[in-house]
Parts: sequence; C-alpha cells; structure tokens
Amino acid sequence: MVKVAPAPVQPGGGNKMPSDYVSQLHYKHARVVEPESTTDDGMKRLKDVGDKGTLITAAELGLVDKYRDLKRAGQEILTCDWPYHYSSILYACYGNQYKILQMIEREFVTSNEELTHMHTTRCWVGKNSAMVAAYQGHLETMLYIIDLDMQGKFTEDLFKQHDVMGKNAMMWAASQGHTDTIEVLLVRSLYRLLPEDCSDPLVLKTRWKLVSLLADLASHCRDYDPACSRRFFQEVLASIKYDPIEGAKLEEAAAEGGGISAREGAALHEPTWAVDDGEEEERRNAIKASDLVSKSAPSVAGGKTASGKPRDSGSGAVKLKDVHITVRTLQGVIVSAYRAGMNCMGVIMYCQSLLQQARYFDDLVAQLTAWEVKLLDTCRNKQEVQAILAPTEDDPSEPVGYALATFDKAFLSHKFVQQIFTEKWDTMGVTDYTKSLFGVLWGGFALVMAFAGWAAICPIVVVARSFLSPVQEFMMRGKVIVDSRFPWHVPLYRWLLTQCTLITFTVLLSYLVFSFDVTDPVGASVAPLNTFLAVWCVAVLVDEAQEYVEEGRAEYMSSGWNVMDISMALAYILHYILRIIAVRVTDNINILLVVNDLLAAAALLAWFRMVSVFELSSAIGPLIQMMKQMLIKDVTRFAVLVVVILLGFSVGMQALFQEACVERDPTTDECTKYTSWGYDWQKDGLVGGMTFLQYIALGNANPVDFEQKRVTGIIFYLIFAVVTAVLLLNLFIAMLADTYTRVSTQALVEFRYRKAKIMASYSRRDFVCPPYNLLHLACAAIGNTARRLVWGPDGFTPVTMRKNETVPLFSWYFPQGEEMRQVVILQRRVVDDFLTSNRVALFREKLNAELPNLVHEMLKQKGTGAGAAPGAAGTAAAANSTALLATAVSMTAAGRH
Repeated sequence: MVKVAPAPVQPGGGNKMPSDYVSQLHYKHARVVEPESTTDDGMKRLKDVGDKGTLITAAELGLVDKYRDLKRAGQEILTCDWPYHYSSILYACYGNQYKILQMIEREFVTSNEELTHMHTTRCWVGKNSAMVAAYQGHLETMLYIIDLDMQGKFTEDLFKQHDVMGKNAMMWAASQGHTDTIEVLLVRSLYRLLPEDCSDPLVLKTRWKLVSLLADLASHCRDYDPACSRRFFQEVLASIKYDPIEGAKLEEAAAEGGGISAREGAALHEPTWAVDDGEEEERRNAIKASDLVSKSAPSVAGGKTASGKPRDSGSGAVKLKDVHITVRTLQGVIVSAYRAGMNCMGVIMYCQSLLQQARYFDDLVAQLTAWEVKLLDTCRNKQEVQAILAPTEDDPSEPVGYALATFDKAFLSHKFVQQIFTEKWDTMGVTDYTKSLFGVLWGGFALVMAFAGWAAICPIVVVARSFLSPVQEFMMRGKVIVDSRFPWHVPLYRWLLTQCTLITFTVLLSYLVFSFDVTDPVGASVAPLNTFLAVWCVAVLVDEAQEYVEEGRAEYMSSGWNVMDISMALAYILHYILRIIAVRVTDNINILLVVNDLLAAAALLAWFRMVSVFELSSAIGPLIQMMKQMLIKDVTRFAVLVVVILLGFSVGMQALFQEACVERDPTTDECTKYTSWGYDWQKDGLVGGMTFLQYIALGNANPVDFEQKRVTGIIFYLIFAVVTAVLLLNLFIAMLADTYTRVSTQALVEFRYRKAKIMASYSRRDFVCPPYNLLHLACAAIGNTARRLVWGPDGFTPVTMRKNETVPLFSWYFPQGEEMRQVVILQRRVVDDFLTSNRVALFREKLNAELPNLVHEMLKQKGTGAGAAPGAAGTAAAANSTALLATAVSMTAAGRH
C-alpha cells in the first residue's frame, strides 16, 4: 500500500482542527511519500516494472550499481522488450535516469559510432533517445543528450531524425507542452546555427552565452560517480575560445561613467513567467539584472560567472519562472550570425520556423515576422532587395526558396518580393494585353494559335531531343536568363499552356457527356474519345505522382488543386473501366448507374478545376482564396454538426413511426400491421430518413406525416424545425459572414502568397505537361539508355526525367567578381541600417517599460534622503538619486538617437 503524507500541522502546534476545505483539498490530492532507499528492495513503484533482474528495469529505476553488475554478467545494453522494442537506453530516458546514460557512455562505450548506434536504436514507433526524453519532458536527460551532441559524440543528428509519424524531438516536446524542454532544444538549435569555425569575438561570446545558459539549467545535475565533480557542458565551454572574465572587464570599462553600466543602473531585466508584484520587487532589490543568457553562467576557469564572481555553491535549482528565449536573445543570435557572414534574412526565417515548430512562442514569431517586413522595408529599391536575398560565397543559402518551403506568407506577399517575381514571370509582356478590350481579343487569338502550334510541335520536339543531343542543348538555352527568344522557359507561357490543356480536357469531357446517345450500338459506348481521355487521366496521375515525389508531402498537400486533379482522374478512369465491363455484361443496369455517377463526378471536378484559371486575377483571385477558407474552416465544421443532428433525428423518427402489431393470430402467430400514421414516411433505412429530413429542413417536403401522431409527431417536428431551419441555418450564415469579414482583410496577402507560389513553381517546371508527359518519359528513358550504350555516360547531353528543373530561381543569384563585391557592400549597408534601427526600437521599448520603475526608485530614495539626518546618509541618498536621474537622462538621449 502506498504511503500518504500526513495532514499539514497547524501553526503553533495547537489542537485546532483544519477546516473542511483544507481537509478535502489535502486528502483529495494526497502527496505520495518518496521511498527512503533507492535500492531494489526499497524502491516502491506505482506501476509494475516487470522482472527486476534485467538491464531494462535497472535503467528505468536508476539502479547504477545493479546495472553495472548485470552488464558485466553478460546482458546486452540493446536488448529490447516486447512489444514496444524499448532498449535499456530508451528506458533510462523514459525514467529520467541520466546517470545510467553517463555510466554507459564512460564505462561501456568504446567509440562514437557505438554510442550513436545505442541512442539511435528505435522503438516500435521509431523514437530515438532524444524523442523519448522530449516526449516525457525530462529536462535533465535532455540536457545530457544535448551535451553529448555538442561535444560531437554522435555521428548522426538525433534531433533531425523523425519517427514513423513524422515527428522529431522538438515536435514531441511541443505536442506534450513541455516548455522547459522546448527551450533547451531551441537553445541547442540556436547554438548549432552559429558556425563553429568563426573567430569573431561577438560570435564566440554568443555561443558561450548559449552554452552557459544550458550549463546553468543543468547545474543541479550530479555525476553518477559521487567522487567526480564533473558538470554538464564543461567540455563544450572549454572548446569555445572565449574568456568571460576578460569580456566582462571590457564591457565594464566601456560602460559610460566608469561605474556600472546603464543597463544595470536602470535595473533592466528580462520578462518572467508567473511572477507577481511582490516577488518581482524582492527580486529587483536582491540582485542587479543582467542579460539573461549571461546570468549565473559558469566559467571554465574556477567556476565563476560571466562577471568574474564566484558561483554560489548552493544555487542549483532550475529557475522555471525565467523566460530563456527572449527578443534580446534572438537579436543577439541574429547579429552574431550576420557577423559570421550569414544571410540576415535567412537567419530570421530559420529562427521563425524553429519557434513555429515549438508552438508556444507566438509573440516571438510575430516579432520575427515584423523583422522580416522591416528588413524589406529598409530597402529603397529592387537592387537592395536583391542584395539582401542573393546567396554569397560565405552563405549560399536561398531565403526565397526557404520562404517557399516554410510557407512564409508575410515575406512572399511583400511588394518588393512580388516585384522581383514579376520581373521573371512575364518577360514576353503578355499581361500588357489585358489593359484594353482590343488587347484581350488579340491576346486571346494569339494564345489560341500558340497553343495549337505547341500541341502540334511538342511531340516532335520531345522525340527529337530524346535522341539528338544538339536539339537538347538548344532546348536548354535560356534557362537562367529568361527572355522572349526562348518562350518555353518563360514561366507565364508555361502556366498558360497548362491552363489551356485543362480547358481543352474540360471541353472534351463536356462534349463526351452531351454526345452520348443511348440508341448507339453497344460497341459505340466506348468511343475513341473515351479512350483518349482515359489515357490523358493516366498522364495526369503520373504527373501528380512525380510532383509528390519531387516536392514532398507537405508542399504537395498545401495545394487543394492537386487533390482535385487526383480525384478527377481516378473518377474518370474508374468510369472508363466500368463502362467496358458494362458493355460485356447483359444485366448491366447497376453498373451503368455507377458509370454515370462517376462520369458526373469527373465532369463536376473538371469544371471546379477551371476556377484555377482565374487564380492570378487581381479581381477574382482574392475571392477564390476566401471561398477556399470558407469551405475548409466553415462548411466542413458545419457539415459535421449537421450530419450528427440528422443522424439523431433519423433514428428517432424511425423509432417513432415503427409499424405496430394491432392484432396477432394465435394459430399462425402472424401479425396485422398498422401503418396509417406513417403512410408516406421514408422506409429506406438511415440514409433515406436523413434525406427525408433534409427535404423537410429545406421546405421541400410535406410535414403532414408528423400529424398522424398528434402529440409526439408534432413535438419532434417542431424541435427539428427549430434546430435546423432556425438555429443551424442562422448559425451557418453567421459563420460565413464572420469568416468573410476576417478573411477579407487577409485576402490580398493570401492572393499574393498564392501568386508567388505559382510563379516560383512554373519557373522551375518543364514545358511538357499532360498528356505529352507520358511520351516524354518513355522517349527520354529509351533515348538516354541507347545513347549511353553508344556514346558512353559522358558522350551526350541526357534528357532529364524530372518534372521540375534544377536551376536557380533568379538570374541575379551568384554574382561574380566586382559585381559580387558590390552586392556584399550593398547588403552590409542595408542590414546594418536594419540592425541599428532594430536595436534602437528594442532599447526604447525596454526604456518605456522600465522608466516608471526608475522614477519610483528615484522618489523612494529622495524620500529616504529627506527623512534622514543631515550627514553621510543624506549625501549618499542624494548621490544615488542624482546617479539614477543621470542614467534616465542618458538612456532617453540614447533612445532618441
């Protein structure tokens, strides 16, 4: 039986009985008494730990000595249980027994490869040791794994691995709400962001601060060997060539006035979680706040803090109320990364994606989004935008591509980003034809002629380039610097070709529907047009499969048009197959009905797909985005509620109008049924009942049937009418109106974001689209194989079989020579202006937050000086007030500058 802690003793030791509230609250949530012994016999667990003679149990319970004895007796560390496939490593992480992991790493591991293999041995759902610790929220175990990772003990990145559900360690910690574990994972990611080979003092200081923060959070952790004084992250701190004592002296010497810094004098502090006014006042009076990442950070030499003062030996508890990931922390990391030669915009995007993955930092995500927009607004023209986005030799990252991969709508919808996309989108000036009626007519005629020419020439070009290298080399020209000489590389022309093929397919499908005649011979039921459209749908499925493989699941599923394409193609192919079966079967009425249903679904989806033709229209495009939001967020939720209500009333009505046995023959046991009260009730089961009720809700059915039961029938009908026709209908209208009001303000952003996605997609897409992609894939495979056999692997230019081309997104990427130097100079000037304005804005925000407290402190010290006797005390109070006033004035002046 588990021991329960006794009731709380009353102050003073009296016999006063606790109140009923105290007694109920205490015994309802009784605290479990921890066992006095941690040995196997003294361990009292609240769950069944199984056989206590195995490494798995010893690891979960933290029995260091027993684990060592069992391992030396011959048991294997990676022996897994059934059916969860947890090894002793995973059970140690599950039980927060980091000391077991320490002993295994120091006593039983001979190489980094062996240690990595132990920590990457997965359980039945694919979790490694980091995922298990993150899922359980065990901070100490996670800190130890991070320490091993920072030391380079792992040959693989445990934190980038995903399980069978597609989650990594950060996602599991976020899904369970373990904010302390999330923060240490974020600190680890920010540390990994900064290059290790950079010798810039600011970069070294930032890396040292981040590791010091982790060391401070792990200061309460102890070594498995009591005689060892080793602490977490000592080796990592020693590897960073930064002296915190010397750095603190330089900062103090640079502080204005030769004394304490302006920040310390104003008692600036980082925000905290759940700190009331009394605790905050005590905290301010007790310590001088400094940068959060440098507070109480252990030094390599002598166990000192960043300021050079010795560490208090009793301070070991984790300060859960402190927010460790703050705006100032992110600002320091971004500035340090920029000093290390990294792209500032890319670093901001990376930090933003990390915080979005962590879920619980919406305010910081909004701040980083504002910094993105602010950095773009700092630019004065398109050249400066290109400068801050262009990859360089030091940092070949691509911010635009990263924004596309992370669905960064604020960045992609910015006017400058839209401008640089438009530059490559329409190099032929096609959009100029839309400014007048004559231009629209002329542009439409030219488009029809161009599409007809492409439809006739495309098969010849596909076959020729698959077997003749000169044709392929000519078709590859103009991929980077796109102009009107090579129209097949112009993104707008590719998009127009795709939309024209969609329109052609829809028109042919509609013609097939209206040209069908039931009096035609049986053989004419499967016309050549049916077969041609079926082959076209197969080509669509192949094209969608290629897009899914090349772009990934997240990117592919982000567009609803892809799902519609697959549904349309599958519906028509099934219709085609069943139509062939129906021709050969005599009794085919049921099959023909299904054939017609599938053909109707394919035709409806094809016409719905035609809406995408207007997606780039500034007048209709935002409306399409609003319709998509309404369908996804409102109609889907409302449909679930309607289905549940209809199911309930359908079952109730079925029971209400059941047939009654009014007379039973005693000899034959046959029953005379009475059905007069439900003579017109739908008796087709659950679906029929729901259909009938839906007709009543829409006012298209006669509710006289309910009157056959004078009381219950009328009551059921009135309840159904009020719930559906009044409540649900008005609720649905209110939901749509609210969504329209909310989404209309963001419709332009959604439209620009979708426009940027389309522009980027067709900038890399091949000009061959269904149904010619089947011919392209077949000819390319045969041609490449034949030429490789004849000319060898290096004797010809192969034809790529990918749907998307591997080319730079913009022509101004990767400048060379003097152009590169000018780009770097321009980039530094813009980013320096942004960082300066950002620093001033943060300073002013902090000043506005702390100025009332500063004035309060001044008035308090002034009152103390006035009430004291003239002498040293009054002089000291006056000096302090003067110093505080001077600090406030200096900070205000700095904020204005």
